[in-house]
Amino acid sequence: MTSDDAADWFTNQALVDDPFPYYESLRAKGPVVREQHHAVVVVTGYLEALAVYRDDERFSSINAPSGPIPPLPFTPDPYDIGPQIEHYRDQIIYSDWLVTRDRPAHTASRSLHLSFSRGIHSCVGAPLARAEGFICLQRLFDQTEDFRVSEAKHGPAGERRYSYEPTYLLRGMRELHLDIQPRSGVVPSPRAA
Repeated sequence: MTSDDAADWFTNQALVDDPFPYYESLRAKGPVVREQHHAVVVVTGYLEALAVYRDDERFSSINAPSGPIPPLPFTPDPYDIGPQIEHYRDQIIYSDWLVTRDRPAHTASRSLHLSFSRGIHSCVGAPLARAEGFICLQRLFDQTEDFRVSEAKHGPAGERRYSYEPTYLLRGMRELHLDIQPRSGVVPSPRAA
């Protein structure tokens, strides 16, 4: 058993900080792998993941935000837990989130959902937010000669150190420090200092 096999994705903080060796270990085993600690299946293949996402008849979204922790409030039927999920849904954490709802409840309330996605799950303000982000970055690039990841804060190239939010749902950096060199003749605003 390799150290990646022994690692628990849902509780091991080291995997939050640097999950990429673990991801590669899983992908090397195949597109669908049984996780050893929580009796769940990890889908690493692109086509296989699409098939699961699109098959809401056989795959529920109930554990989308929580994963296998906490446990289900029932002993799962080995063949079909669909009726059990519906019976105990109100006892499952985050069950009131739209992302955890299955049809028909999801279909009935999806017009209320706002995100920066596409299709039925879209935010009417997304184009404005994208335009604002584009303009902001364009102004930054126009006023910048060069910018780099700060070696003082994150280490030299090839040995960078970043800290991430401790969650397996969204992989976001806690902070990113940049060394910015203004373009000649550009005076930085007092707020940028």
